[in-house]
Amino acid sequence: MTKRSIEVFKTLKNSEQKFEYFMLGMTVALFAYIGEKYTPQPISFSQNTFELSALLLLVISIIVGFKRMEMNIVSQRLNYNNLHSSEKLGSLKKALLANGHQIKENGDMFNPEKAVNEIKQLEVIIPSIDEKMKNLNNKGMFLYRIRNLTFLFGFALLAISKVIGAYTS
Repeated sequence: MTKRSIEVFKTLKNSEQKFEYFMLGMTVALFAYIGEKYTPQPISFSQNTFELSALLLLVISIIVGFKRMEMNIVSQRLNYNNLHSSEKLGSLKKALLANGHQIKENGDMFNPEKAVNEIKQLEVIIPSIDEKMKNLNNKGMFLYRIRNLTFLFGFALLAISKVIGAYTS
């Protein structure tokens, strides 16, 4: 990866995290706004029922938002493990090509037999990490849609409740 690519990735990751925090904060604030004035009443075609529905959707959005933040941390950890394993694999293969007479980064002498075993392990581990990252990204996109839809519908129900409140009062 070039230095520019790394900088773009950092900027992208930072923007993504800020957006997640913003969405979660906005959802919690909207939930608090509705919840502060909410008084339970029997379910009917009323402002109260629409507010209750909005509250339920916002709770789902909040839970999903926290889950997305958690998944983002796991994704970063997996990405680190993948990059570290790939770099280690490359170093081991390079050392084997140089006839194994090198000193490792930690100061130990390079052992070709151990290196071959470690290469085999890394060649199994790296595709496994790739698959986990792919699954996690798919789940993350699903949760992204759920969070956005529940927020959108919760906000819409709040707006509808205000309109209904204006006409029924």
